[in-house]
Amino acid sequence: MEGVVHMEFLEQGQTVNSERYISTLRALKLRLRPPILSPLTIICFPQLKKYLKGHHYDNDEEVIADIRRWCRGQPSEFFADGVSQLVKRWRRCVDRDSDYIEK
Repeated sequence: MEGVVHMEFLEQGQTVNSERYISTLRALKLRLRPPILSPLTIICFPQLKKYLKGHHYDNDEEVIADIRRWCRGQPSEFFADGVSQLVKRWRRCVDRDSDYIEK
């Protein structure tokens, strides 16, 4: 809950598939002690998307550097609130017999 512990970027044109996701989770597990896995992508991505909207970059390295800077600049409360939101979303999903709920 205190911040980003693992970050990966895909090469241009690649997409996330099950093999890539499993590889990322394995890499994350190696960095965590104890290995508690939480989908921080769900926490960060909507806010990161808002931040990046309207920004223009000359190359991938600039994008990656800005994303790293943004993630490192988030207070620990940002991540704690995000984990709290995951619990609320999980409860809503369970209460609705596992139906997916975006908002």
